[in-house]
Amino acid sequence: ARSGDVGVWAAHVSEYVIDRFDAGGHRTLRIVRRAPWFAPHDAPPLSVDPEPKPRIMAVSEDTLGRLWVVVLVKDNRWRTALGWNLPTRLGGGRSPMPVILDDDNYFDTVIEVIDVRTTRVLVSQRFPQAFLFMVGRNYVGTRREDASGAFYIELWSASLRDGIRPIPR
Repeated sequence: ARSGDVGVWAAHVSEYVIDRFDAGGHRTLRIVRRAPWFAPHDAPPLSVDPEPKPRIMAVSEDTLGRLWVVVLVKDNRWRTALGWNLPTRLGGGRSPMPVILDDDNYFDTVIEVIDVRTTRVLVSQRFPQAFLFMVGRNYVGTRREDASGAFYIELWSASLRDGIRPIPR
């Protein structure tokens, strides 16, 4: 994500570590957060084996220089969200692979806002939706599927004053 006019934020997916780099590629800040709900791990970012691991999905710096962090965490209902991709005859001897059937039952989302100057968490809130990305500086989004199987994007407006609220269709 962009930082100021010329910098960039880079988040580690599998541990709560976020670095800011200047235009020359030099790290100017590292934020390390030890949260009980985010144990560092070495699972691949898209793994479904065997249960959800926390992962940073997006970061964004707002106009006041605060850092917004979107983290997927394990939902209590995660087991109900799994199905199995069974091998076909053409696929040979592959083993069944778990697949996520419902992102919102597999993941919850924690959104945190961090004061960059003090590296202090200003707000931390958990949501039952699986927000998969950020758009601009104040929207979080997820993908949805309608009854016909068509995908669409659902956007939610995020602010410290109003919280997280859906944007009407």
